[in-house]
Amino acid sequence: MTNQEMKARIVSAFEALSAGEPRQYLDLFSDDLTWRVTGTTSWSGTYRGKEQMLNDVWRPVSQRLKGFYKAKVVRVMVEGDVLVVETRGENTTKSGKPYNNEYCWVCRTNADGKIAEVTEYADTELFTSALGGEARAV
Repeated sequence: MTNQEMKARIVSAFEALSAGEPRQYLDLFSDDLTWRVTGTTSWSGTYRGKEQMLNDVWRPVSQRLKGFYKAKVVRVMVEGDVLVVETRGENTTKSGKPYNNEYCWVCRTNADGKIAEVTEYADTELFTSALGGEARAV
């Protein structure tokens, strides 16, 4: 896959996710995904495996939001098996709090072109102030 194809794939996946169609987004990630959220909140830590991310982060976040999770890709940089993805979310929780976080992911892809490792930089204090503190990273 070329760098341009990977960029287009990321943008398309976020557009589908924001339209309430998460399959393309979830297909970006390998089953043995390692996802590290920086910071010191209860959401921070390392999640091992796509299933743990689904159960401990993606579903709990989705359940707290009004409507679908929405985020726009600001920038994608690709160099070999390394991706940097910058996004901005525009969301509201069911309790009416704005959840408009900004994210920067530094990723590594595997031989299949799936994202296998993510280090996520974001406003982790916003995670807890808007979403609560119930994630279970290990």
